Amino acid sequence: MKSTVFVGAMAAALLFAGAGLCADARSLTVVGTSLGMSTEQIVEKLSTDLELEPRMLEFPDRHVVHFGNSWECGWGQIDRNTAPCFGYRLLSLNLDGTGFKASGISLYQRFDAPIDVIDFKSKLIADYGTPVYANVSLDTYDYEYREPVFIWSDEVGSVSQETLGEMSNWIKDREVQGTEAAWLRIFLNSNGRQVFGMMVALSDQKALHIHAERSRDEWQKQQAEKSRAALDEVKLK
Repeated sequence: MKSTVFVGAMAAALLFAGAGLCADARSLTVVGTSLGMSTEQIVEKLSTDLELEPRMLEFPDRHVVHFGNSWECGWGQIDRNTAPCFGYRLLSLNLDGTGFKASGISLYQRFDAPIDVIDFKSKLIADYGTPVYANVSLDTYDYEYREPVFIWSDEVGSVSQETLGEMSNWIKDREVQGTEAAWLRIFLNSNGRQVFGMMVALSDQKALHIHAERSRDEWQKQQAEKSRAALDEVKLK
């Protein structure tokens, strides 16, 4: 699959819906779930609403929950014979000892049939409002080799072009960038005017950054302890 965007084209592609626009992604939902909900709330909601069984991985500092085909959904496949699928992945973090709260939500979907890209963009705006950033026109077909990306976040106007480029690339979706706000990002798999699938990523970048820092510090601590233990076993005289 082609790389989503090139950083050098970012400035020209930036679309603001209005001066001083704020798009707090914490107020947005993905299939009825939002950042800050507990693991239990999301599991109960999706199990009831979508009738999907959760697959849970529980760690001392995080919960990872998968619904549907979250591991193998071919949302980004170019092959038109790829089967339709739906997948949902939840990352919940317990950063302050008050319980596991949703910090990263990913939705993957391969549609039953291709959807006209103009119709699809109209639905995005109807559901979420005008995105703060898009790398394509919102009301016309004006691209051929770019994969459409749409972002809702009140931080878009303050981050560097490099950071915006990283956040606009679905391949690096799970890497934590140096941002502080919440972001809703939608990536489309399209060919010409047809959209075959999408990935939706709703993330609390501050929480993810704190977790990544703590995980790194813990790993470094463990390595230092192993190094000291190894030194104690050295036989010299």
